[in-house]
Amino acid sequence: MKGRKNRSLPVGVQAVLTVMHWLWRAFQILDAVVVRLLRGVIRTVYLPLAIAVCSVGAYLFADRLAPYLVDLTIGSFLEGVSLSVWERVCRWSLAITFAGVGWIGYKRHQELSKLRSQHEFTFGRYRELFATPGSRITDFLWAYLVATLQVNVPVGLMIFIIFVAPFLITENWLFRFFLVFFLMSGMGTFLNAGAAVLMETFRPRRLEAEVQGAGQIKDELEKQYQQYLAEKETRERANDSELRNNDW
Repeated sequence: MKGRKNRSLPVGVQAVLTVMHWLWRAFQILDAVVVRLLRGVIRTVYLPLAIAVCSVGAYLFADRLAPYLVDLTIGSFLEGVSLSVWERVCRWSLAITFAGVGWIGYKRHQELSKLRSQHEFTFGRYRELFATPGSRITDFLWAYLVATLQVNVPVGLMIFIIFVAPFLITENWLFRFFLVFFLMSGMGTFLNAGAAVLMETFRPRRLEAEVQGAGQIKDELEKQYQQYLAEKETRERANDSELRNNDW
């Protein structure tokens, strides 16, 4: 009806709403305390757990590569190596390699998490207009994917250059020895360069650019946000007016 006045809520309903409000506040405080406690535990166990999971997982499944190595070494001086020996080589070499994946993935994930937290804190006021790209799940997957590539691609190339390329280039064992020695002398530089290229390729450029250029971006966002709030207030006033003037 027109001219209907707002009436206050009954005392019982107000009491229930008040209790629910304080229960919600208590839940938020408890949630914050639990998160802080768990954060300390996670920081303690995360690194060894990441290394252990990657290393043990690689150890358990690496023996499936052995039959392919047996086929690849046919006709070479490694042809006589048995399948069981190749299985042990695959297991332990990949276990050690993926321990490195766990270590680098952990460091990479921590860097991404810190960068995302900075982004969310910096632009939290404008989350209705400006969302942080990606998510914490994609950060986790991205960090360990990059770590896998960063470790295995250079190592795979190193193995090819040292143990395969010399045998494709020449049949002279003395020349092979000097060629392997020459290649190994520059292997550290090669691995560092390969890691640097991969790190540059998979950098979170948007997150970094928005955090570093936060001042300029926030100035523009503030203008858009004030315009958004004004438009939102106008819409709410129109809706309130429609409700007040509704005859039903």
